[in-house]
Amino acid sequence: MRRGGLLLETLIALAIFTAAAGYTLLIIRDGSDAIDRAARRVAAIDLASARLAEIEAGIVPLAEAGDAGMEGLERPDGLQVEIATAPSAYEGLTLVEVLVYDTRAEEAQRNAEFPLARLSALLPREVID
Repeated sequence: MRRGGLLLETLIALAIFTAAAGYTLLIIRDGSDAIDRAARRVAAIDLASARLAEIEAGIVPLAEAGDAGMEGLERPDGLQVEIATAPSAYEGLTLVEVLVYDTRAEEAQRNAEFPLARLSALLPREVID
């Protein structure tokens, strides 16, 4: 009788250990994914702020500020830059919005309409033209 109880206790302990180990690995994987998402968001914000600064300084014309003007420039893989302009309520200023999207396959399906980064600035019209 005692041998059967010892075997049962061992199997229960093994099952508890296996479940705890699996749960720990799941937590580690989720944490790693969160770190990856945060790093992609930081890279997207950095890229958006760089593009907005280039537009504001007049280094890059607005027509070339999106992905079309990125040849030869280093940027993280899978990030797409879009530029949008809109009139503002202030005389002589235009609202310029820089959007950065994640185009990696798994992220693009989930976040097609949500950008990783969105930066806006009011710029003088002479900088835009």
